[in-house]
Amino acid sequence: MLNADILLRIQRSKLNKSHPDLISEIDLGKLDNILIENLHKSSKVKISWRCSSCSHEWLATPASRALGGTGCPPCARKIKALKSSSIKKLNKKHGLLSLEYPNLFKEIDLVGNDIQKVANTTSGSGRSILWKCQDCGHKWSAAVYSRVLKGRGCPICARTKRGNHNLDGSSDLPIELKNSFIRSIKPLNVKFEKLTQGSDVIALWRCNNNHEYIARVRNHINNMNQCSICHEVGSSNQEREILTAITEALCIPYQKAPYKVAGFRYPVDFLSEAHNLVIQFDSEYYHEKPEKLLSDKKNTETLAKLGYKVIRLREGNLPKISQSDFKLEKNAKISDYIENLTSHIAREIK
Repeated sequence: MLNADILLRIQRSKLNKSHPDLISEIDLGKLDNILIENLHKSSKVKISWRCSSCSHEWLATPASRALGGTGCPPCARKIKALKSSSIKKLNKKHGLLSLEYPNLFKEIDLVGNDIQKVANTTSGSGRSILWKCQDCGHKWSAAVYSRVLKGRGCPICARTKRGNHNLDGSSDLPIELKNSFIRSIKPLNVKFEKLTQGSDVIALWRCNNNHEYIARVRNHINNMNQCSICHEVGSSNQEREILTAITEALCIPYQKAPYKVAGFRYPVDFLSEAHNLVIQFDSEYYHEKPEKLLSDKKNTETLAKLGYKVIRLREGNLPKISQSDFKLEKNAKISDYIENLTSHIAREIK
């Protein structure tokens, strides 16, 4: 017996339900005892169709029409020819791009293009060439006619205009935002006044503690101008509380840093170079999947080969990876286990 869900899917996959507009073009006189109600959108049985525009008849499968998006062959050829002829007419009608649109011609990247071809480019050309934005310096490829006819410009500058307000002078933003901005990185040379709240521009920032960090403008605003180093973006509150408690109890200064090994990033929650100590906090919620267990093992092995003592704090039912690991009860208070934890770490680093 098929359940109701499967029956519903079968009904929805029928051509008269999924693509009712195609039913009118089926040549009913040549169906050969095939019921329209039994035709599915993925059917590969060729049937006869009659174009509603030019009355042309042709054979095609419902799958090619519904899923492949094909239509009447003569009409398709006409549309293709029309597009081609419109571009050719545009080339004949308009002259050289350098004469018709001198300001647009200035944005052509003369270094990345063939100078001779660029010089002979008409304003209706379908040739894709390399452009360089005069405002932000970003380079991108686009057809000449798409810039002339459709008015398309620099994609990066277009994205910077998505926000509703300029950052400079917005009353709902922190005053220190402008002071923390150093420069744009991608693309280069974007002025602060041109950035908006929804901007995708990646920039370099400096916090009050003189930390320099990289962040997208919109992400920086969403994080309320928080320094990614001071606030350890990506760490949970529980993780920060535990690591702070360890630091205070053992008087061990630490730094949070992603360690790179053979080009791969190995996130480190607690790193003390003085003791060659690495502590990783593994919450049950994020580390319970089997593939995560393999990843944690590889992380421990790699750091151990580099000479670090690795202690993983395994929460709840997570199994230990090594004898140095410490088990944490889920939802337990830090005060209940901090003494045992610090004693365990002290023994391990002796």
